[in-house]
Parts: sequence; structure tokens; C-alpha cells
Amino acid sequence: MNRDITDQEFEQARKNSDYIKIIRSISKKYIRFGMDHDNADQCGLLGLWYALKYWDEDYKIKCKFTTYLYQVVTHQFMQKCRYTQRNKPLDTLLEHHTANEHSDDNTIAAIDWFDFIKILPPKNKNIIIQRIFCGLTFKEIGKLNGYSKQAAQTNYVKAIKTIKALYQINENRNNML
Repeated sequence: MNRDITDQEFEQARKNSDYIKIIRSISKKYIRFGMDHDNADQCGLLGLWYALKYWDEDYKIKCKFTTYLYQVVTHQFMQKCRYTQRNKPLDTLLEHHTANEHSDDNTIAAIDWFDFIKILPPKNKNIIIQRIFCGLTFKEIGKLNGYSKQAAQTNYVKAIKTIKALYQINENRNNML
């Protein structure tokens, strides 16, 4: 359904605490990997606007509005990452992440993974960044890098195996100390 959204309707939705929680939970993931706060706010609000505009009351049987909102906002963030990735050097994602200080255990584990990603060959590093952080499909990755979808997928699997092996070696070394 394509309907017009009034300013009052949008402001009311923007102040809804459930919608805010959904948008913030999604934006935290993308901010952690290099998206600035302004772009995250823009993606969240644009996603909310699209969800309000295209939500069809007949879909209530299939899913709640909050589920639909989550999907639309996530799609907006992925679209922004795809656009940004095509216009930004890939290494800046890694540099931004390691420059930020975080205190929770999940982020510390993520930083360990970033250390392993940094030492991969450029071809593999690009595929990991494009697939995991930018949300590109293997077909898009292949097209951007000049090879087939299957080659992109094969290189991605090899890169993941390399990261896992490096992580395991590091864990074994730490356990011996």
C-alpha cells in the first residue's frame, strides 16, 4: 500500500519508544563498523518513513508492524552500506573500528577478528568486508571485483577458513602461556 504520511503521523511514530528501540538496535551494529551517527539517524528515519508509507493493514495477519519496521530499516542500512562501500576505500572500515574503544566482551572478540581480517591478502580482506560489513551478495562482490559469483563465494569460504585457523592458532598460543 502506498499512502501519504502526514508530518503529525511521522512525529508520533518517531516518538514511539518501541520503534526507537528497534531503530537503535539496528543502528548500533552499523555504527560499530564505521557508519557515522548522522548517516545512522538518516537511515533509521528513512526506514521508519518507508515502513509507515508502505505498511498495509492486510499484512497484520502475516506479521506485526514492528517486524516489518525491522526489515525495512535493516534494508535501508544495507543499502547505505552498499552505496558507501562503492565510494569509500575498504580499509577505512577496519581503521575506524580499531580506533574506537569499547568495553563489552562481544566487541573485544570482534576486535580480535578484525586483527585477523587485517592480515589477510587484500583480495580476501575485500571479500570479507564486502560480504559481512556491507551486506553485498556474492554476485555483487564478483561484479565489483571482476570475477564470477562462484569465485567470490569460493574466495569468501577460503578467507573464513583462514581467519578461523589464525584464531585457533592464537587461542592455542594464549592457552600455552
